[in-house]
Amino acid sequence: MKHIPLLLSLLLLLAACGQDVQERTLAAENPRGTIVAGVMAGHGSDFKDQVLAALFDKLDRQYTIEVRNAGKGALPPADVYLLVDELWAGGKMNKQTEKALDALPEGKVVLFITAGDAKATYTADGVEAVTAASKDARVDETAERLAECLKLILP
Repeated sequence: MKHIPLLLSLLLLLAACGQDVQERTLAAENPRGTIVAGVMAGHGSDFKDQVLAALFDKLDRQYTIEVRNAGKGALPPADVYLLVDELWAGGKMNKQTEKALDALPEGKVVLFITAGDAKATYTADGVEAVTAASKDARVDETAERLAECLKLILP
């Protein structure tokens, strides 16, 4: 019985940290290509939304970015995929992320992970992740790093 308030507090904290991703399209007028940003486990956040909006600007609004809940099944066809996830307890990778990487075309995926240690290196199925701590001050820096990675594989 002593642990029930602690458990309830942890559940409320977890619910506050993750919110359902709002599927949307950041549409370019004359797109050079399409990027599907698949948010794993449907967990969106203000930080992730801000990074995706800044990324659209960093790519000079030349690419359409479709934000999708990757937990709802297969992602739509795209030129490049940006998988967005967060590390789980103990620094473990989400199993859905690994499955999604297996299903997507090799060499056409950038992995973005929000992590407590933004300087740490994480990989999944040989794909190195761009990492960032979820801090508003890091939005521009994170979007710039993602843009650099995406430009290497965009048409």
